Amino acid sequence: MKISFKLNPITHFTVLLIMLLSSSLAAFGLSISGYKATGIISPRFTFKEVYRCEPWYFHLGEYEFHLPKDSLVIPVYYKEVFHGFIIQKNKEDLTVSEANRSHKITYGFLALNNNTFLRLKKDTLFLTLEDLPLKKRVLANAGQKIKVPQLSGFGFTHVFLPPPESYYIYLENGIVQQDFPLPHTGENIGRYMLYFGLMSCIIILTIQILTLDLHPSVKLLHLLVNTPPTRQELFLALIIFPVVFLAEKFSGFRPFNNLIDPFSVILYLALALLLFILARKQVIPTLTIFVNGWHLHRCIILALIIFFIITAFSAFQFPAGILPELTYRGIAFKFLLCFFYALAKESYWRGFLHTLLERLGGKWMGLVLTPLVFSALFSLNLLCQPQGISTSPDDLLQSFFFIPLTFFMLGYMYYRTRNILCSTALHALLLFLPALLIF
Repeated sequence: MKISFKLNPITHFTVLLIMLLSSSLAAFGLSISGYKATGIISPRFTFKEVYRCEPWYFHLGEYEFHLPKDSLVIPVYYKEVFHGFIIQKNKEDLTVSEANRSHKITYGFLALNNNTFLRLKKDTLFLTLEDLPLKKRVLANAGQKIKVPQLSGFGFTHVFLPPPESYYIYLENGIVQQDFPLPHTGENIGRYMLYFGLMSCIIILTIQILTLDLHPSVKLLHLLVNTPPTRQELFLALIIFPVVFLAEKFSGFRPFNNLIDPFSVILYLALALLLFILARKQVIPTLTIFVNGWHLHRCIILALIIFFIITAFSAFQFPAGILPELTYRGIAFKFLLCFFYALAKESYWRGFLHTLLERLGGKWMGLVLTPLVFSALFSLNLLCQPQGISTSPDDLLQSFFFIPLTFFMLGYMYYRTRNILCSTALHALLLFLPALLIF
C-alpha cells in the first residue's frame, strides 16, 4: 500500500512562513554578533573636520607619499572610532613612489588605526579648513572616495575594516591598491558559509511563498517532460560554450561586479540573437528562450522583494540617495546596459542551458548543474592565472560557494515563475542599483 503525505495549502504556507522567520532571525543574530565576521555593504563613515596641510612626506610599506602644500586631509570615523583619512591634492601633483616608479594621483584613501596615523603625522602642521561652502562640498564628495577591503559575493561588495596595526591604500589613476589579509578569514570561513547559507534559505523560501499559486502551462510541461533534447540542441550547446567562456573571460569572471565589459555585452547579445533566430527557425523550442509577458507584474515585484531582502540583510541600512555625479542620461544609459546585458546572459544560462538540462535529466539537473557549470568557468579562470592557482579565501569562497549559490537562486526564480524576465530583473537590479545608490 502506497502512503502519500501532502500538506493542504494553508498548512504549507504556515510551515514555509515559520521556516522563513526562523532563518531570518538566525541570520540577523549571526550578523549583529560581529560585523567583521560576515561583512556589510560600505558602512556609514562620518567626517568631522577638513584640514589643509604643509608639505608632507611619509612611508607606508613600499609606498612613499608626497603631499604638496595645502593638500586636503579628511579624517574618517566609523562609530566614533578613527579608521583612516582621505587625501586630496591641490593644484600641484600628489605623487606616490613605488619601486622606483612615481605615480600621479587625484586622491587617495588610507585606512589605518589612530596610533599609526599619529606616528606618521609627527610634526606636520594641519590647518582647519575654515571656508564653510568649500568644506561642505569636500565632505559631501569625500564619502564617494572611500574604498576599503572587499570580498564580493551575492552581487554585493562585502566590506571588512582593517585589523589593528595594518593599513589599506586605495589610489586612483591605475595604482595597484595595497592589500592586506582579511581579518581572521581562515577562522571565520565556516561563519561566512553559515551566514550566506541562511541568506539563501531566506531568499528561496521567499520565492516559494510568492509563487505558490503559479503553475507552468500544459504546453511547457509537455515540452519539459516529453520532449528530450535533440542532437542539434546538444551540439549547439557544445559549440557555443567557447563563446560563453570568452564573454565571461572579458567580464573578469565576476558576475555582479558592476563593471560590464563592452565586448562581453556584444558576445552575449550576439548569442541571444542567435538563439532567437534558431528558435524562429524551430531548430530549438521557442519556449526555452522566448520572453513572454506571463505574470510580468509578479516577476517585477518578486525581483524587487528579493533585492530588498539582500540589501537589508547585507547592510542593515537603506540607500541614502543617488550618487551626485550621475546625470539622468547616465542613469538611463547604465540601466539599459545592465538590463540588456542581464537579458542576454539569462537567455543563455536560464532560457537555453537550464531548460535544456532540465529536459535532459529533470528539474534538479537544471537547477544544480547550471550553477556548477558557471562555477567551473570561474575555477578554470583561476587555473589559467599567470601566477598559478589562486588559493586566497576570496577566490575559493566565490568559486565554490557564493557564485553557485547566487546562480542557483536565479535558476530557482526561473523554475518557479517560468519567466526569464524574473531572473533578468533581479540580475539587472544587482548590477545596476548598488553602483547607483549611496548606502
